[in-house]
Amino acid sequence: MTRPSGSRLPGADGADAPPSPETLSAALRSLLGTAPEGLALAVSGGSDSRALMEMAARLPVRPARLLVLTVDHGVRPEAAAEAATVAARAQALGVAAQVLRWEGAPADGNFQAAARAARYRLMAEACRAAGIAVLATAHTRDDQAETVLARLARGAGVDGLCGISPVLDAGAGVRIVRPLLGAGRQELRDWLRGEGIADWVDDPSNEARRFDRVRHRRLLALLAEEGLDAGALAGLAGRMRDARDALDSAASSLAGTAARFDPLGFAVLDREIYAAAPAEVRRRALLGLLRAVSGRTGHPPRFDRLGRLDRLLAGTGCVRATLNGAVVRTDGREVLMLREGRGAMTASPVAVSGGAVWDGRFRLEGDAAAPLSASALGVEGIAILRSQGVLPKKGGLPVPHAVFAATLALWRGGTLAGVPALGWAAADARGISARFPAFPPFAQGKDAQPVVADPLSLW
Repeated sequence: MTRPSGSRLPGADGADAPPSPETLSAALRSLLGTAPEGLALAVSGGSDSRALMEMAARLPVRPARLLVLTVDHGVRPEAAAEAATVAARAQALGVAAQVLRWEGAPADGNFQAAARAARYRLMAEACRAAGIAVLATAHTRDDQAETVLARLARGAGVDGLCGISPVLDAGAGVRIVRPLLGAGRQELRDWLRGEGIADWVDDPSNEARRFDRVRHRRLLALLAEEGLDAGALAGLAGRMRDARDALDSAASSLAGTAARFDPLGFAVLDREIYAAAPAEVRRRALLGLLRAVSGRTGHPPRFDRLGRLDRLLAGTGCVRATLNGAVVRTDGREVLMLREGRGAMTASPVAVSGGAVWDGRFRLEGDAAAPLSASALGVEGIAILRSQGVLPKKGGLPVPHAVFAATLALWRGGTLAGVPALGWAAADARGISARFPAFPPFAQGKDAQPVVADPLSLW
């Protein structure tokens, strides 16, 4: 997972200067490493996002492509008019705008969580359609403080207290950036008023006490009277990111020393090396390995379940466990970690092309001479390999049957065309190779695991 440094940056945790188009430009450059060629803005019409839009329209150097995205949730009668107002203001500023409509809001359950997920999905899709790689949201220092306070209330640890990520990889080439995290909500409103703007429209749900974030916002106002203000909590988030990065570095070193990956799609862990590491480093390394062998890179498993498996592996007894879509078993020093069979068998096939990822575990490289698909080898594929002498015709296999069944195979319709891990392929599949794991633990840059939402880990 690509992560920004925990160091203080313009737009990260502490305000380096009052908000302005110039500080917005500096924050974008700091978070992205360069000025974006294309930039989409998530704008609701409230004061925070209105400030983001107005500042972006006044950037010293405007991106070649600037696009305002606003979502009509279709819940409040006035929502459509508010979205239209945002679009009209954007166009008056010379900025393209698009209104996205969400259909299918849940009748019950956590509406705010569903709405948030829908917003990100719709906006990420719009960015990809427009060929824009960066989506900016208007989260502020106050939002960061409220997030940290909420996670403290849930007993969060280091990862949870990192708060809102300044930069987030949404997958498929889209990054989400939060360049206003260094600014306070009141500072943004002061800037708007200084520009003669006061017609923003805040969502009435921002004052509804039934929502946790509203209650935490009111609690924060009380805590500020005792010195625990938004700046202090946002600063804590920055220090926790520094701590997380240090722990992840140690976990990466442990995983690299104690584990080895096999091209067939499994990992082997040395228990003695693993057990010698500190518990927190072990847990992080274990999670990274589980994600790599299972392909499941979303929210982590419950902390108590991960901790229990860690303690078992750090001991000396036999282990048989399933966690995060991975099977873990050992009778001695070496631990076998592999994809849970049912998951691999039901993983959707993907068309073979360079860069395609199947089951979250294998990254395909090269181009096929004919249309092929990638899916599990399965029992049928094993039988074919036995019949052709690639595998022993009788008796056991060199690794567990489940490993072979779950490994990646190339298919031409119903015909087996290749198994990259075995170096066996028909003529039209010889240009294809597969890399496992697709997302090595703690990788950075292009090899990093994409995520679709900020982690809500209780660590």
